[in-house]
Amino acid sequence: MTRQELRIVYDQIWERGALSIPTGMVHADPWLLNLAEDRRRGISLIWPIEWVNPQEWLDLQGEMKALLPEQYHYPLEDLHLTVLTIISCVEDYAALEIKTSDYVEVIRKAFESSDVEQLVFEGLAATHAAWLMCGYSELGGLERIRARVRKEMHASGLYHTMDKRYLLNTAHSTLGRFQKEMDGEMGGQFWAFLQKWKFKALPAVKPISKMQLVENDWYMRRGKVNVLESFSIG
Repeated sequence: MTRQELRIVYDQIWERGALSIPTGMVHADPWLLNLAEDRRRGISLIWPIEWVNPQEWLDLQGEMKALLPEQYHYPLEDLHLTVLTIISCVEDYAALEIKTSDYVEVIRKAFESSDVEQLVFEGLAATHAAWLMCGYSELGGLERIRARVRKEMHASGLYHTMDKRYLLNTAHSTLGRFQKEMDGEMGGQFWAFLQKWKFKALPAVKPISKMQLVENDWYMRRGKVNVLESFSIG
């Protein structure tokens, strides 16, 4: 997608957030207060975000934590961009009897020719359930990799749920999720913060040098992620 097309999508997300965040009418994810019981697992192709200066991100996240102290903020090591969800997280993942090595070999083909990619993150947005940073592909490599993975997966005949929930074509990264209800005063303060950052450049990230095929939980917690394979880029 072009920068202009991505901006349209992010503006649509922004408009949905405007209907809920300022008044505190958010959807609290019940699993976040009961993570020990969360058995949902799936398979994803991700890029673990690497910051040029991690402290710049931690400083910004500190501002968000001060505004939303009771909500779920992704730890630095968990921040990622989902390239594609290969199998959506489900509670009965084990019953699928997935042979992960087959998925590794199929997706490896998509990386036989891959492009160097640089993302930039500019602006924050939010829905009734989560808040995120808006990313833009500078070189178009992300879109080409997604196309090749989709092609190889469809040709393989392997089970997948790609694009079943929605067609993934943005370059956003989820920063946090609502785990508790909040009042209008707090919602208004957070919305004001989001407005301040709607178009601002966010801390710089390093060029994408690798992507990972992983087994993961819903929140991509590093302690629950099993890296199946890493693929070099460029």
